[in-house]
Amino acid sequence: MARENKSNFAYEEIRKKILARMIEPGERLVERAWAEKLSVNRADIRQALSRLVGEGLLVHGKKGGAFVPFPDPEREEEFLRARMAVEVGAALLAVKYATEKEIQELEKVVELMGDLAEYKLHTNFNEVDIHFHEVMVKAAHSPQLLDMYHRANFPLTSNKPAQYAEMMKQDTKKHDKILQALKKRNFPLLSKLLAEAYED
Repeated sequence: MARENKSNFAYEEIRKKILARMIEPGERLVERAWAEKLSVNRADIRQALSRLVGEGLLVHGKKGGAFVPFPDPEREEEFLRARMAVEVGAALLAVKYATEKEIQELEKVVELMGDLAEYKLHTNFNEVDIHFHEVMVKAAHSPQLLDMYHRANFPLTSNKPAQYAEMMKQDTKKHDKILQALKKRNFPLLSKLLAEAYED
């Protein structure tokens, strides 16, 4: 794997874990540890962390290092609105350009969400949830929209473990409805369901 690909791989892996709340706010990301975990060089991790700082998913500490920032309610609300706007815009294109392969990938994601909900594996569920929405945006076949979506990403809100069981079941049903609307190429319904998902 080329150096640039390794750095991008590290960036994607760390980014997904931040968004899924698999790395807690206030936690420092140690280059050496992540290099070993992802089997890449520290230089690749350093480049990935720099990109994440630039996107606001990480912040520099007063004495150096990269940390996951603590939630900022106002900033979170702003990013969620931006992400919803991008998703609805992408949906307008996805109903026209989504391929059968992308539809099948979304079907597999929803099936996996159902399995994770059944076994109450909430950490993995968050990561799969994020993947679902990214595939939806990719189905628009617009690199610009995908870039905007990445820039509007914000970590999922943490929930108490006791709330997860029912939440995962409900989320799986919502994502299945979104998928069915896409399969029917029904943009009005698809945009309505996406907007409702961000209101909950």
